[in-house]
Amino acid sequence: MSFLSPLFECMIIIFISKAYTRRKLNINKIILLSIIVLIDTVTINYFIHDKLIAMTLFGQLVFLIICSLFEERLFKKILLLFISTITSLILEIVSAIVVSIIHLVIQKPEILELSGNLVTLALSIILVFTPVYKIYNIITSTRFSYKIALIYSYFIVISVIIIAKMNIQFLYRHIYVYIIFVMFLILCNLLLLYYERVILAKEHELQSYLKNQPIYEELIKDIRSSQHEFSNRIQTLQLLCDSTDNLNDIREKLHEYTNTYGKPLRSYPLLSINMPLFAAALYSLSIKAEAKDIIVNFDIISEILVSQASEVLLTDLSCILLQNAIDASYPKDNIYVNIKSDNKFTEIEIRNPVLKYYPPEETNKFFTYGYSSKNTDNAVSHGMGLYYLKKEILKYNDSDLYVDCLEHEGRYWIIFKIKL
Repeated sequence: MSFLSPLFECMIIIFISKAYTRRKLNINKIILLSIIVLIDTVTINYFIHDKLIAMTLFGQLVFLIICSLFEERLFKKILLLFISTITSLILEIVSAIVVSIIHLVIQKPEILELSGNLVTLALSIILVFTPVYKIYNIITSTRFSYKIALIYSYFIVISVIIIAKMNIQFLYRHIYVYIIFVMFLILCNLLLLYYERVILAKEHELQSYLKNQPIYEELIKDIRSSQHEFSNRIQTLQLLCDSTDNLNDIREKLHEYTNTYGKPLRSYPLLSINMPLFAAALYSLSIKAEAKDIIVNFDIISEILVSQASEVLLTDLSCILLQNAIDASYPKDNIYVNIKSDNKFTEIEIRNPVLKYYPPEETNKFFTYGYSSKNTDNAVSHGMGLYYLKKEILKYNDSDLYVDCLEHEGRYWIIFKIKL
C-alpha cells in the first residue's frame, strides 16, 4: 500500500491547490500533472524510498511544481505550496481521528494506511466546494506579517511530517498529541493576527488624525482671525452712529452687520461636544458651506456622544453626509444637522433641500456602488461615499441607516439619518 502513498499525496495537493485558487486546468496542464505524479511515484518508491529527508524534500519540490501550474507569480507559487502543505497536514490529522476509530477494529497497518489516504483525499475533494479561497486571497493580498505566520507554520509542519513518517502508527495511536500541537499553532497565529489588526487600527487612527490635522489648523486660524476681527467690529459699530443721522439707514446697517456677525454663532454649539475631531470636522465643512452662501444649522441635543464606532469613523461618515448635502444645495439654502446620543448610540440627522422628489426606489439606490445623483462632469468620481458609509455601518450590531424624501411648505427635503 505504501506504493500508492506518493500518488495520494500528489492528488491531495492538486485538489487543495484547486480549492484555494479556483483555477481550471487545460488539457496540457492535466497531461503535465500526470507525468509529474508518475515521476514522483516512481522516484520515491524505487530510488529514495529508504531516505526519509530526501523523500520529504523531493515531495515538496514536486508539490511546488504542481502549485506552479495554478499560479503565475513565483511568490504566490511558494505561498500556495506553504498553505497547501499545512492544509494537507490538518486534513491528515482529521483523517487520523477517523482511522484511529477503525484501528480499534482492524489491526492491519496496510488497511489503516489506505483508509487514511482515502479519507484525506475525500476531504481535499470536499474542500474544493467550500469558500476556502477567501482565506488564500486574504493571505496573498494583506500585509507581510500574515505571510510570516504562514512561512514559520510551514517549516514547523514539515518537521512534524518528517517525525510522523518515521512512525506512522504513532500518529494514529497518539493523535491527541498532534491535535494539541495544531491547536497551539493555530492559537499562536490567531494572536499574531489579532495584534496585527490592533496595530492596523492604531495606524488607521493615526493616519486619520494626520489627514484631519489641517482641520484643526484651520479652526485655530479662524479663532485667531475672529479675535482680531472682534475689535474691528466694535469700532465699526461705534462709527456707525457717527456715519449718518438717518435712523432707517442705521437700522438697516445694524441688521446687515449683525446678520453677518451672527453666522459663526450657528456653529458654536459644536464647541460643547466631547469629540474634538468630530466637532472640528463639521465646523470646517460649515465654513466651506458659508463661503458658498449656504448656511449649516446645528442642533446639538446631547453634548456627550457615545457610539459603538470610533470618533474617527463617526467623523468620516458624518462628513460624507454633510459634504453630500452641501454639494446638493444652492446659495441661500439652509442645511439642518441634528445630533443626539444615548448611553450606547449616537444619532446624526442631516436635512437639505432638493429640487425634485426622490421616491423610495431611487433613494435606496443612493447606497449602491458607483451610483450618483450629482449632475457634474466628474460624476464618475462620486457615488462611493454613501456606498462606503453603508458598508461600514452594517459592520455594527443594532446600527441603523435611514433615508427619505419629504415635502414641507412647498419644498422637497432629503433626510439622511445614521445611528451608530
